[in-house]
Amino acid sequence: MYGTHFLTPSRHLLAFMVAALCCGQAMAEMAGRVNFVMGTVSAISVDGTKRTLSKSDLVYGGDRLETDKGRLQIRFTDGSFMSFQPNTIFRLDRYNFNKAAPEQGSLQFNFLRGGMRTVTGAIGKVNRANYTVRSPVATIGIRGTGYASTMDKGILTLSVDKGIVNLSNEFGSSNINVGQTFQVKEGEAPHAAPDGMNANALAQGPEKTYEQTDDPLAELTKSLSDRVMAGESVIFRDLFVSNVLPDSFYPPSSGTPQPAYSVGSLYRQDNGSLIVANVGGFFIHDSADANLGALVQLTKTSNSTLTTIFNAGTTSNSIKFNQVTTLGELSFGEWTNGQAANGQLNRTNGTIDLGVDQFEPYIIGVASSLPLAMDNQGNAVKLGYSMAGGTIARSSNGEIGTLQRMNIDVTLAPIPLVDIDFSVAMNETGVYSAAKNNIVINNHNSNAFSGFQIESTDLSATGQGCPTTGCPITLAAFMAGLNQQMGVVYDIDRPNAAIGGVAALDAAQTGTAHNQLANQTTPSNAAIFVNNNDQGLRSESHISSDFASNGNLVNAAVNVDSTYGTTNLSPNSTAAASTEVTHLANTLSWGRWLNGTINYGNGNQLTLNDDGVHYIVGTPVTNFPTAKLSYSLVGGTNPTLAANGSLIATNSALTSGTVTVDFATHQTALDLGMNFGLGNNSTQLTLSGTGNQLAGNLSFDQLTVNVGNNNGTPTSCSNCSASAAGIVAGTNADMVGLGYHIQGATVLQTTNTSISGVGAFANSHPVN
Repeated sequence: MYGTHFLTPSRHLLAFMVAALCCGQAMAEMAGRVNFVMGTVSAISVDGTKRTLSKSDLVYGGDRLETDKGRLQIRFTDGSFMSFQPNTIFRLDRYNFNKAAPEQGSLQFNFLRGGMRTVTGAIGKVNRANYTVRSPVATIGIRGTGYASTMDKGILTLSVDKGIVNLSNEFGSSNINVGQTFQVKEGEAPHAAPDGMNANALAQGPEKTYEQTDDPLAELTKSLSDRVMAGESVIFRDLFVSNVLPDSFYPPSSGTPQPAYSVGSLYRQDNGSLIVANVGGFFIHDSADANLGALVQLTKTSNSTLTTIFNAGTTSNSIKFNQVTTLGELSFGEWTNGQAANGQLNRTNGTIDLGVDQFEPYIIGVASSLPLAMDNQGNAVKLGYSMAGGTIARSSNGEIGTLQRMNIDVTLAPIPLVDIDFSVAMNETGVYSAAKNNIVINNHNSNAFSGFQIESTDLSATGQGCPTTGCPITLAAFMAGLNQQMGVVYDIDRPNAAIGGVAALDAAQTGTAHNQLANQTTPSNAAIFVNNNDQGLRSESHISSDFASNGNLVNAAVNVDSTYGTTNLSPNSTAAASTEVTHLANTLSWGRWLNGTINYGNGNQLTLNDDGVHYIVGTPVTNFPTAKLSYSLVGGTNPTLAANGSLIATNSALTSGTVTVDFATHQTALDLGMNFGLGNNSTQLTLSGTGNQLAGNLSFDQLTVNVGNNNGTPTSCSNCSASAAGIVAGTNADMVGLGYHIQGATVLQTTNTSISGVGAFANSHPVN
């Protein structure tokens, strides 16, 4: 620095002024380096010089940072990170740090407007008293290592991620602990923010890529894999700091990629899916490469064996890239003009060989999921997603177009519902659009939602060249990242020239949806009851329904003398418990009573064990169709297996199913698959056959049963008997509820078993 002890005060001041005028920021100490920048972000030095910041540029004490519509992340020399959101003004009033004497470091910043998030470094850890961030309404003092804050309309909001942060002004002082959010405005002391308020939601940004050591600069040269192999902690949500997703790695003996990605493309897998989950992803990270962020490799682990399912290659004939874009934790683009070194992603022939005029879209993102549940009022969370970006829409005959709109709403009930509204404008043939609400997703009894695939029978587009029934659409989506994103692949099956592409969606709005079946005081609903002990099915076409606040069916009455449920039991009886209770789109509800007493029609009472009684209840049909409709399995109770009157505890599930109803001829058909597992043994069982439909009631008296053990081919069971009964539900015959009962099958090496359960079917579509 400068030898100030040789100058008189006046000469010292003069020297400083001259240096500042002639040399600008050279007088100030380097504070840090730009780690990430998006958009146009400026730094204004103490002499008023304004410069546009780029990645790797330096910032200095005295700089005023202005993000305008851009975003900025800085790594300071003491190892701290700060990220700044759009419309932020932040001044680095004073910054001093010497690695050899960290205890002498100090900083004083001024947060004037906008949003920021930080993880502190050596200054905040070694000498907390020397760490001060001022704002127009309060001063932030560090007592910990991580927080987010916004300054908007005169209100400072601050949330603590780690440690303790102090907020103070002339009216009061408050220490804010982890998980707490406080606010303060002019003329008031700091106070707890309203419930649900969180500054992180307003000041999101990755600040910390890994745990820091004594040499922050050395850490920057470490690879992600090196850091994990050395036992360092990695927070993956904080790795998304630029326009490139981080490469996956495989921790020792884990067999699982981290981050684990989902990738979508128009290449169908063996199971028909357009999505491959839990893959490792690798990308171009060279900022000098025009294809920065492009997806170059995909790996998949199966039985601890790592296989490459896609590799773009490194020769002159390798896959090329087009339209590569990264948005948050999603990245998309197109492969073109080359041959992949490994193309197993294409399951039809195991190769990807593209001409100069051939483009294959892809989208990849961090695999994520959302919880499924309803509250005690029958409400579920409803999330709305809207398009943030996507590839060019392309047809198989070379026509191109634009994805104009892609809106998807997801109701996160135990059986998820999806609303879709999208349109594609092709340059020559015009607009193709599709919209449909309440598409029911078979989530296979999972309590988390990670994505869906809608097949061509459930969604169709209108447009030039499409038949009157529309052009069938296959649309697949996966949830991505922690910021509620969605990756989408679409394929419009237009005759002679299919149209396809991918899209990245961001969560746009949050609401609620009510899905619980309404109580009926008059006998207007229909219901099916089935259990093993009763050895049969009960079908009631006119029944009332009374649901508790938590959704449990407590009473269903045909009349005053014939009820089903757990109310008005005989003295000293213990009411049965309820399990697997589910409500679907205000139309169907099902569950199972077990371990207690229930009323079971005609004044009878049953005392149940673990096996219990399955039930399904539905609203009546008011508009009967005349067409032949097919319904797909979307849910139901897990089948119960009993022998000699005792429940056999197994892992059981319905695996597939369709119900077809010809409303003109009153004929119906059923195909239903289920699986039972216990230890290393498994049994697959199918039901199939035809039946009758009358006034919305279905009956199947003689179904064929096929049984296969331990993945063996199912064969006909000559000693088995099976029947099923069903109800058509919903105003326009929207769904089908079904109960089934099977006797005599050999399941899991146990003979003469009895099997019961109920299933729900939806997404009706016409068939020939």
